[in-house]
Amino acid sequence: MFSVKIEREKIAKNAKVIIRIFALLEEAGVPCECIAINIDWISVTILQEYRSRIPQFLWAVGKELKGTNVILDNEFLLLCVEGITFTSRRVGYFMTSLMFNGVYPHIMRQMNSNKKLVVGVDYECKDTAIRIIRELVDIGNISA
Repeated sequence: MFSVKIEREKIAKNAKVIIRIFALLEEAGVPCECIAINIDWISVTILQEYRSRIPQFLWAVGKELKGTNVILDNEFLLLCVEGITFTSRRVGYFMTSLMFNGVYPHIMRQMNSNKKLVVGVDYECKDTAIRIIRELVDIGNISA
Protein backbone atom coordinates (compact mmCIF):
# COMPACT_ATOMS: atom_id res chain seq x y z
CA MET A 1 0.00 0.00 0.00
CA PHE A 2 0.96 3.63 -0.25
CA SER A 3 -0.64 6.86 0.83
CA VAL A 4 -1.55 9.99 -1.06
CA LYS A 5 -1.91 13.39 0.56
CA ILE A 6 -4.19 15.85 -1.22
CA GLU A 7 -3.59 19.45 -0.11
CA ARG A 8 -5.86 22.42 -0.67
CA GLU A 9 -6.51 25.46 1.51
CA LYS A 10 -9.49 24.86 3.85
CA ILE A 11 -10.43 21.66 2.04
CA ALA A 12 -12.25 20.28 5.08
CA LYS A 13 -14.78 23.14 4.84
CA ASN A 14 -15.61 22.45 1.19
CA ALA A 15 -17.72 19.30 0.85
CA LYS A 16 -18.11 19.75 -2.92
CA VAL A 17 -14.33 19.62 -3.44
CA ILE A 18 -13.98 16.56 -1.20
CA ILE A 19 -16.76 14.78 -3.09
CA ARG A 20 -15.16 15.74 -6.42
CA ILE A 21 -11.74 14.42 -5.32
CA PHE A 22 -13.22 11.02 -4.50
CA ALA A 23 -15.20 11.07 -7.76
CA LEU A 24 -11.96 11.73 -9.68
CA LEU A 25 -10.26 8.84 -7.88
CA GLU A 26 -13.19 6.62 -8.80
CA GLU A 27 -13.18 7.79 -12.43
CA ALA A 28 -9.47 6.96 -12.63
CA GLY A 29 -10.22 3.48 -11.29
CA VAL A 30 -8.36 4.02 -8.03
CA PRO A 31 -10.11 2.43 -5.04
CA CYS A 32 -8.92 4.00 -1.81
CA GLU A 33 -9.67 4.52 1.86
CA CYS A 34 -9.62 7.90 3.54
CA ILE A 35 -7.40 7.72 6.63
CA ALA A 36 -7.40 11.37 7.71
CA ILE A 37 -8.95 14.74 6.98
CA ASN A 38 -7.36 17.92 8.25
CA ILE A 39 -8.38 21.51 7.58
CA ASP A 40 -5.95 21.78 4.62
CA TRP A 41 -5.46 18.18 3.47
CA ILE A 42 -6.91 14.70 3.01
CA SER A 43 -4.88 11.51 3.22
CA VAL A 44 -5.94 8.28 1.50
CA THR A 45 -4.39 4.82 1.22
CA ILE A 46 -4.25 2.94 -2.05
CA LEU A 47 -3.22 -0.60 -2.92
CA GLN A 48 0.10 -0.77 -4.78
CA GLU A 49 -1.52 -2.50 -7.78
CA TYR A 50 -3.39 0.76 -8.58
CA ARG A 51 -0.31 2.99 -8.60
CA SER A 52 -0.22 3.01 -12.41
CA ARG A 53 -3.63 4.75 -12.45
CA ILE A 54 -2.45 7.72 -10.37
CA PRO A 55 -1.23 9.80 -13.38
CA GLN A 56 -4.80 9.86 -14.74
CA PHE A 57 -6.01 11.11 -11.36
CA LEU A 58 -3.24 13.73 -11.19
CA TRP A 59 -4.12 15.01 -14.66
CA ALA A 60 -7.82 15.32 -13.73
CA VAL A 61 -7.02 17.14 -10.47
CA GLY A 62 -4.73 19.57 -12.30
CA LYS A 63 -7.42 20.23 -14.90
CA GLU A 64 -10.43 20.61 -12.58
CA LEU A 65 -9.17 21.63 -9.15
CA LYS A 66 -6.64 24.45 -9.49
CA GLY A 67 -4.68 25.12 -6.31
CA THR A 68 -4.71 21.46 -5.25
CA ASN A 69 -1.43 19.65 -4.54
CA VAL A 70 -1.10 15.86 -4.56
CA ILE A 71 1.80 14.22 -2.72
CA LEU A 72 2.61 10.53 -3.14
CA ASP A 73 4.01 8.94 0.02
CA ASN A 74 6.16 5.88 0.46
CA GLU A 75 4.86 2.36 0.37
CA PHE A 76 3.99 0.64 3.60
CA LEU A 77 3.19 -2.84 4.83
CA LEU A 78 -0.08 -3.95 6.44
CA LEU A 79 0.23 -6.18 9.50
CA CYS A 80 -2.81 -8.01 10.84
CA VAL A 81 -3.02 -8.73 14.57
CA GLU A 82 -5.47 -11.31 15.91
CA GLY A 83 -5.86 -13.35 19.05
CA ILE A 84 -7.05 -10.79 21.59
CA THR A 85 -9.96 -8.36 21.90
CA PHE A 86 -8.97 -4.82 20.96
CA THR A 87 -10.55 -2.33 23.31
CA SER A 88 -9.91 1.38 22.72
CA ARG A 89 -7.41 1.31 25.56
CA ARG A 90 -5.53 -1.64 24.07
CA VAL A 91 -5.41 0.01 20.62
CA GLY A 92 -3.94 3.12 22.28
CA TYR A 93 -1.40 0.94 24.07
CA PHE A 94 -0.36 -0.64 20.75
CA MET A 95 -0.08 2.78 19.09
CA THR A 96 2.03 4.35 21.84
CA SER A 97 4.24 1.27 22.21
CA LEU A 98 5.02 1.34 18.50
CA MET A 99 5.63 5.10 18.47
CA PHE A 100 7.90 5.01 21.55
CA ASN A 101 10.02 2.52 19.62
CA GLY A 102 10.27 4.67 16.48
CA VAL A 103 7.51 2.95 14.48
CA TYR A 104 4.93 5.46 13.25
CA PRO A 105 1.85 3.68 11.85
CA HIS A 106 0.33 5.07 8.66
CA ILE A 107 -3.00 3.46 9.45
CA MET A 108 -4.53 1.53 12.32
CA ARG A 109 -8.02 -0.05 12.05
CA GLN A 110 -10.07 -2.31 14.29
CA MET A 111 -12.06 -4.95 12.40
CA ASN A 112 -14.34 -7.94 13.01
CA SER A 113 -16.02 -6.62 16.17
CA ASN A 114 -12.67 -5.64 17.71
CA LYS A 115 -11.17 -9.11 17.16
CA LYS A 116 -8.63 -7.94 14.56
CA LEU A 117 -6.30 -4.93 14.32
CA VAL A 118 -4.68 -3.88 11.03
CA VAL A 119 -1.56 -1.71 11.30
CA GLY A 120 0.27 -0.08 8.37
CA VAL A 121 4.01 0.45 8.96
CA ASP A 122 7.02 1.39 6.81
CA TYR A 123 8.92 -1.57 5.38
CA GLU A 124 12.09 -0.43 7.19
CA CYS A 125 10.27 -0.73 10.54
CA LYS A 126 8.69 -4.11 9.81
CA ASP A 127 10.90 -6.25 12.08
CA THR A 128 10.66 -3.85 15.02
CA ALA A 129 6.88 -3.57 14.61
CA ILE A 130 6.42 -7.35 14.46
CA ARG A 131 8.56 -7.84 17.59
CA ILE A 132 6.62 -5.21 19.56
CA ILE A 133 3.25 -6.49 18.39
CA ARG A 134 4.14 -10.09 19.32
CA GLU A 135 5.20 -8.96 22.79
CA LEU A 136 1.97 -7.00 23.26
CA VAL A 137 -0.18 -9.92 22.06
CA ASP A 138 1.64 -12.26 24.49
CA ILE A 139 1.01 -9.80 27.34
CA GLY A 140 -2.64 -9.48 26.23
CA ASN A 141 -3.14 -13.25 26.25
CA ILE A 142 -1.68 -13.50 29.76
CA SER A 143 -3.90 -10.71 31.14
CA ALA A 144 -7.05 -11.88 29.33
